[in-house]
Amino acid sequence: MRSEAEVVNYLKRKRTSPQDITSTINKLKDLKFVDDLKFCSWWQESRDRNHPVGARVLQQELRQKGVPREIISQVIDVNRDTEFNRAHQALAKKRYVADPVSFLARRGFSWEVISLTTKDLQGTIEDR
Repeated sequence: MRSEAEVVNYLKRKRTSPQDITSTINKLKDLKFVDDLKFCSWWQESRDRNHPVGARVLQQELRQKGVPREIISQVIDVNRDTEFNRAHQALAKKRYVADPVSFLARRGFSWEVISLTTKDLQGTIEDR
């Protein structure tokens, strides 16, 4: 799956004329092969399933893929509970993390979410 901007960039690299690019994009949209909203949803689901990252990183990745900010803001959920769950998923995928704070920070989680997650993790360890 690709974003509209990725398809346009590909066609430009292949030296396709601007008229052909426009008609191709319109045709792909009509056939529902290019849809930035679906692409954002697919990208978020894929990242959550395989390599969970914070909303900030998701937004940055989608902007790099040429998705407009309005569409990104419709799809990416930035609320604390969702971020907290993503942080737990990221830690759960690793068997051992020497420094969970740095690990989560590199994955783009906010300090608030990192703090809540590590406190929860410490509480779980102390309960054992």
